[in-house]
Amino acid sequence: MLDALGPCWWLGKECIPRWEAWAVAAAIFGGIGSWLAAFATYYAVVRPERRRRDEARAVATTAMEHFAAELIEYRYRIGSVGFLIQFVKTSSSPKDAKKSVSTMGNYVLVVPEIAVNSETVKIVKALNKLRRAFKTWLETVNTFDMTPISDSQGGDIAEYAVSTLHSHFGSLMNAIRGVAEVIEPIVPIYADELRLVANAGNSFLPMETPPDRL
Repeated sequence: MLDALGPCWWLGKECIPRWEAWAVAAAIFGGIGSWLAAFATYYAVVRPERRRRDEARAVATTAMEHFAAELIEYRYRIGSVGFLIQFVKTSSSPKDAKKSVSTMGNYVLVVPEIAVNSETVKIVKALNKLRRAFKTWLETVNTFDMTPISDSQGGDIAEYAVSTLHSHFGSLMNAIRGVAEVIEPIVPIYADELRLVANAGNSFLPMETPPDRL
């Protein structure tokens, strides 16, 4: 290789370096250096980051596999609320309506928290929305009251209470559908049930029984 770079190694009077050969050699070694730098970057930055993403995805998938069954079961149970809430109207007896609504918060849903990253950001946003909607729904149920403060305000209070109840229940159902939609691709074992939840209305879920939990 050295002979190819010139007739001699040490520069002297008789040395005639072949500069074009040196240029090629420099390019070759420069290219090797670039490749080495690229490999170093990959092993120092890219590979660990990819591993962290894979680990985060695995954690999120495992958590969502467990939560999916709970979400489907909760949606299955709360379908009865979607049916009963239709009978809570401004013309209903305040006492009877309060008694009926008080049972609508009996179903509990614990929404998990997972680390947010580029792989889970959509899931985290959907879970946060569901968590807020569920909290608001329980507060609405626990404070529901159509009893008029005075005869002149009876209609306004009843209308506000009923409207708020229906609105917050609708928000809860929308949040449930949103979570079902985003976790369905990573939880294939419950894909059919999650699609059913994502596309169903606000009343009974067309399902004989909820799936067994893992």
